[in-house]
Amino acid sequence: MTPDHRRRASRRAVCVSISADGSRWYRIIDLDGNFTNRPVDLDQAAAAAGISFNSDFQIKCQQYDNYTYSLDGRSFDRVKVGVTDVGPYGVTVTSGSFSDTTPTPGQSVTLSNTSGRVHGADTSDTIKVVVGFRDSAGIWVGGNPVVVSTSVPGKTFQPWSGSTAVIAAPSAEGTYYA
Repeated sequence: MTPDHRRRASRRAVCVSISADGSRWYRIIDLDGNFTNRPVDLDQAAAAAGISFNSDFQIKCQQYDNYTYSLDGRSFDRVKVGVTDVGPYGVTVTSGSFSDTTPTPGQSVTLSNTSGRVHGADTSDTIKVVVGFRDSAGIWVGGNPVVVSTSVPGKTFQPWSGSTAVIAAPSAEGTYYA
């Protein structure tokens, strides 16, 4: 969306707009004269508007007219918001606990009770859930990563639960991500 398209949606508009704060609205679809299905990539629309998703993110479908719907207006139906493509692979971790959340450098810690959901890009993809420590650049640090789950889940999310893993904390103090 170029800056001249990143205009505030007015009260007299027939459009769909998005906002990250409920005050500044960015028009993503003009609805004048078009009554057909209109899919929108919200990631692209928000990026083009220069806003991000947050707890105040809103989508507004609006119509301005001189008469009410029953006489001359417009209605919006079958509005859906969701994920249309979850990408080639997906892993969600819903639980897991460390034996020590502030280990001393080089100390081994145990990760247990891991579970979540996983899917592949194809029905024959083998997905391995691996745990370990990464630094802020995403580089594995500390001991070797450990595979806690291996499955062939198919293309839709399936539950997984993992085995216990013992991994070594990095040898230097710092903030790391498991």
